[in-house]
Amino acid sequence: MKRIALGSLLAIALVSGFAGGRTAETQLLARIEVGGRGACSVAMTDGAAWVSVYNTNEVVRVDPATNEVVARVPVRGGPCGIVAAEGAVWVENFNGSSVQRIDPAQNRVVAGVGVGSRPYDVAYGHGSIWVTNNASRTVSRVDPRRNRLVKTIRTPGIAPVGLAITANAVWVGSGSGTRIARIDPRRNRVVARIRTGRAPAWLGATADSVWVSNQLDNTVSRVDVQTNRVLATIPVGIGPVDSGIVAGHVWVPHLNNNNVMRIDPETNRVIETVAVGGGPYVVPDHADELWVGSFRGTDVWRFRVGVPATGGARG
Repeated sequence: MKRIALGSLLAIALVSGFAGGRTAETQLLARIEVGGRGACSVAMTDGAAWVSVYNTNEVVRVDPATNEVVARVPVRGGPCGIVAAEGAVWVENFNGSSVQRIDPAQNRVVAGVGVGSRPYDVAYGHGSIWVTNNASRTVSRVDPRRNRLVKTIRTPGIAPVGLAITANAVWVGSGSGTRIARIDPRRNRVVARIRTGRAPAWLGATADSVWVSNQLDNTVSRVDVQTNRVLATIPVGIGPVDSGIVAGHVWVPHLNNNNVMRIDPETNRVIETVAVGGGPYVVPDHADELWVGSFRGTDVWRFRVGVPATGGARG
């Protein structure tokens, strides 16, 4: 498999408005060719990175030790959202109205569960797999032990897109309107709708906050998970999409700008902008590495996250 290894080459970090020009150095480790257009998202298991490839209807297994593709798993149409949970890899099928379970020991699909129409995202929390169904205006709850749909939750006024999981809630972004939804997993129903910005489609979560990408406002809203109040609204690039938490910071991809912005939760400010491949769509949560697929390309970019410089002040 083709791989472009870049060793110690530094990623281009474009940061403006900070005193002294201080930046964090985020190091590009590799560009991994996955062999198909639409590299959408990445899920991590022990010793493997799993990449959903939208246009070729497959999930590609990458060995992080070598940055080589080691297996290809055919799935149903339009895979994008992907998560590792309960000893398996789960991927939604946008064109197939289902979520499929991949066994990492066999590198094959071992189960499929029907959900609603046009599933957008998949996440794990509260003992369940959660799937947003954009066209059905619902969220599906799946029991991963029985591979069975256990609840379909209506989301009035919400066109479900992204998901985030916190200790006491499941959060749902909306591709239209100005509000996100909060689901109580004990009652399996929406208990709050919070106004953030226009088209608040995609979400990330830290322990105390949900970070909402408002696609039409070019902002990220920080929502307190205890009070449901917006604590901050942060300007970012054009069309922010599905953010992730890496090394304690919020990383926001921009599908049309081909970059990812890094937000420091201590200051609610962008501290770094990293150039990536064509059409970055999703940043998965990770302890210390940034993995970004190229939805309009055929590769995945892998970075080692640098420690931010201190003392900078935004002008």
